[in-house]
Amino acid sequence: MVRVARPRAVAFDVNETLTDLAPLAEVFERLGVGKDALAWWFAALVRDGFALA
Repeated sequence: MVRVARPRAVAFDVNETLTDLAPLAEVFERLGVGKDALAWWFAALVRDGFALA
């Protein structure tokens, strides 16, 4: 019988997979910054979140 080593941990990338950012585009438009700023804002949010963690 062949023994297969089990992983000690499994990690999943859930950013933009389990969260839909599309509704925020409307909010960005209402605030006057434009929906194109959403991608920049999310990238900065992830970057800062990792840095603070």
